[in-house]
Amino acid sequence: MHLTPLQGWLNDPHGICWTGSQYHLFYQHNPAAPTWTREVGWGHAVSSDLVRWRHRPMALTPREGEGCWSGAVVVEDGRPTILYTSVTGDDPDRGRIAVALPDDEAARWHCLDNNVIVDGPPVEIGAIAFRDPCLLATEGGWTMVVGGAASDGRGVVVQYSSADARTWTFDGEVCSRPDSETDGVRTGTLWECPQLFQVLDDWVLLISVGDGRGALYVAAALGSYDGNRFVPERWTRLTHDDAAYAMTAFADSAGRPCVLSWIREDPDHRPETRPWSGALSLPMTVEVTPDRRVRLSPHPDVDTLRDGPPRLDCTLTEKPRRLVAAMDGLDIELSADQGGWFRVGLVDSTGEKLVVTGAGSQAGMASGTRGSSLLVSRPDRQAARVPVTSGPFRLVVDRGLVEVFGGDGSATFRVASDDADLVVTGSPVSASSPTGWWGSSSEDSATRCRRGSQPSTTATSRARSQPQPAGRGRCPDRASRRRCVCRDLAPARRRFVGRPPRSARGTSGSGRQGRRPSKDPSDRASPPSSSARVRYRSVCTRLAVEDRHHEAIVARSRNPS
Repeated sequence: MHLTPLQGWLNDPHGICWTGSQYHLFYQHNPAAPTWTREVGWGHAVSSDLVRWRHRPMALTPREGEGCWSGAVVVEDGRPTILYTSVTGDDPDRGRIAVALPDDEAARWHCLDNNVIVDGPPVEIGAIAFRDPCLLATEGGWTMVVGGAASDGRGVVVQYSSADARTWTFDGEVCSRPDSETDGVRTGTLWECPQLFQVLDDWVLLISVGDGRGALYVAAALGSYDGNRFVPERWTRLTHDDAAYAMTAFADSAGRPCVLSWIREDPDHRPETRPWSGALSLPMTVEVTPDRRVRLSPHPDVDTLRDGPPRLDCTLTEKPRRLVAAMDGLDIELSADQGGWFRVGLVDSTGEKLVVTGAGSQAGMASGTRGSSLLVSRPDRQAARVPVTSGPFRLVVDRGLVEVFGGDGSATFRVASDDADLVVTGSPVSASSPTGWWGSSSEDSATRCRRGSQPSTTATSRARSQPQPAGRGRCPDRASRRRCVCRDLAPARRRFVGRPPRSARGTSGSGRQGRRPSKDPSDRASPPSSSARVRYRSVCTRLAVEDRHHEAIVARSRNPS
């Protein structure tokens, strides 16, 4: 389901556009090695929707001594013209904006001799970084915003205007903020990949936050924009993980505002283990909620990957339910009424690889001011909290990737397993203290449900034996059940290098695990007022790639000599 390069390195997506018959998607690409290089170019993929991409030849190859960094696309007469950050010399942080024109088939782009249209950052802001143009169509032509860092420690976005997308005039700063301001979220000293776009009557500014430590996360601001200045109303963090970055915004064929991100590898990833690196997230739609929040949801095209009826539709209990070969792909919907909880784990022969715990939206995951959230834990990694607004929450599992959608943004996690099973439990708890049962820290959650078993005696006994003040602890209704709906993911040929298609272990109809209807009548009953439910759907992941190229890479990865 997630686009990866056939070989080499992939990072920032950009220039996603609909030309009337298909989408064009571009991304930073080094085809020579699965590592980043300053002389990176633009990879290219096309599709009639936003989930079934076909790789095309390298779109923009850098000239000697040049790096073609992130940028945007202008559709002129139905053909995309590329505007990119040109990096040369000894100061790559201070780029220039250049243009590249397509050939007749819009298959490859070429640079003219004098193709620089903005020769570096404006002197007015004392920029120490300048890159990543984003374009907006206006009545009089075009507006371009560019991200950067000011010498006084501010992250900044500046603006240019043009009638023909070739000759540009500097308009001033669109928005800036010092790193010392942390109301809502810290926004760092460097703003990369700025995206300014409209959602109905509201304006949204996305920035990828950077500082001296490197690339951090994506932040968003709702606000007003008068054509020259963006005034933020509130800042929020939009990605709640350490993987998703460089979010780009675009309009789909129906005109809906959408976004898509780069998914980074884990810090301990070894590039020599496979001939490709990096992936792109699933596409998401953007909404502004009545309470003035930016909400991300999987794009409707993601739903078209679902294949077959629910694999399991039942009430959740404290007895774990296990679905084999979960990493082949699952689309999971989770919800909990007030007082209900759920716990979803990906477990292989070595133990738990990822655990997601959540409670009813009104109960929250923990006391305090955090509000309701999902807690995501992985071995030897800091636990992450994903804010949620209202159910159902959604998880998409795709081999080594898990994407979590809770409403207030999204989160993406790498999972170091290709053959984990899914283990899910749920039960009512006291709305006043859900943490009295399953714990609120990564250490607590990591002690349970090893290899899909019942919660360990030690952990369970400790949780049950804690003194419980009045109104705390487990729900007295021991007979209550939760609701769980599990839907298969059909097997499909995967482009993950080094592992053959897993059709032999397919989950689309031949397996019995999780398919037999429950004999417990309560499992088929409607959920009580305090409940958790989980729904799993099949996803058919047909990522179209050139077969001969794919087979050659697989063969080479199995036999490097």
